[in-house]
Amino acid sequence: MALVRKRKTSAAGPVRDPLDAVPLVAEGVEAREGQGGLVQLKRTWRPVRGMRGLLAKALKYEHSSRLDLDALGSAYWRLVDGRRTLRQVAAALARESSRTEAECRKATIQFTRSLVLRHFANLQLHNSPPGLPGARR
Repeated sequence: MALVRKRKTSAAGPVRDPLDAVPLVAEGVEAREGQGGLVQLKRTWRPVRGMRGLLAKALKYEHSSRLDLDALGSAYWRLVDGRRTLRQVAAALARESSRTEAECRKATIQFTRSLVLRHFANLQLHNSPPGLPGARR
């Protein structure tokens, strides 16, 4: 009797491997090298809705967030070019550091999640149907 492996699916379709996503720099994010060659990220935005938006526009107020990256985070950021997948980034980090590929894959997923939640990065999925998040235009 042969075992048949079922493909994982969800209501939206097949479940994708998160390492197949391509990280992108989010709009409004600037990167610069600080002391020791470590990268510092800065994200600037203006409130746009309601009374806050009107007041911010009148006062020319901009809100910003900063994030200082460590050596591994800086190496990760330098690899984000809009072409490499997270799998490729993790493999490159493993080659550059003393960590295993498995450790780098886990760290890459966690760090990417943190950057996306803080609006410093976005993810793009290749071969996404038009109209879905991550679709190429």
